[in-house]
Amino acid sequence: MEAGLTAILQVQDVELRFGGITALQAISLQIQEGELLALIGPNGAGKSSLVNCISGFYRPTGGEISYEGRRITGQPVHEVAKNGVARTFQGTQLFSSLTVVETLMVARDSRFTYGLAAAFAWTARCRAEEERERGRIEEIIEFLQIEPYRHQKVGTLPYGVRKRVDLGRALALEPRLLMLDEPMAGMNQEEKEDLARFIIDIRETRGTSMLLIEHDMGVVMDLADRVAVLHAGAKIADASPAAVQSDPAVIAAYLGVRA
Repeated sequence: MEAGLTAILQVQDVELRFGGITALQAISLQIQEGELLALIGPNGAGKSSLVNCISGFYRPTGGEISYEGRRITGQPVHEVAKNGVARTFQGTQLFSSLTVVETLMVARDSRFTYGLAAAFAWTARCRAEEERERGRIEEIIEFLQIEPYRHQKVGTLPYGVRKRVDLGRALALEPRLLMLDEPMAGMNQEEKEDLARFIIDIRETRGTSMLLIEHDMGVVMDLADRVAVLHAGAKIADASPAAVQSDPAVIAAYLGVRA
């Protein structure tokens, strides 16, 4: 880590095994405050498995994960999210029967302080909290330019809009670390450019640290401060985008080498 910079996330020798299959082999990396680290590698390299370990979906079989200097290894998903770590998914893992507003409000659940009895009575306190949180949600809807869809059910929306809603749900958690798992998968070029602009704006306006998994190397080279490369569950490179792009080990992992 460079002098004067603070790591918001530290992953130390993390291993993950499923029976006799090793998904991650002693992975170590860190993300500094305000940095965007791109995590790349061929399909099956272990990228999503690492994000699942950080976010609490998987419990590593070895190693340690620390966020803001505190150990979060094996913490439940909701605790990791509550502490300020949010993520998006490769697919749009959304409740299709909820509207956009309802979907984003669900992510604000931990911000409400009233109980079930007060909710049934619909007290002034409940109404004030509801109004406050709805205001936060409207800010996200405006930021992501999805105002026309706010009252539509998520399952009826175009794919590109659903991806924005997925991003909005993560932003509703007000994360200090945002992990984006192939956010541009399945998008056309115009949709990719729009999402890249949102990612840039999130960094500039919120100072959010990010971990980005992406296969589009043009996007990675444009957005990333640093790039880490996984291959067969092991880290084979961790450097600037330009250095990684010309690394023989990375080229071999993606393109193969002639026998």
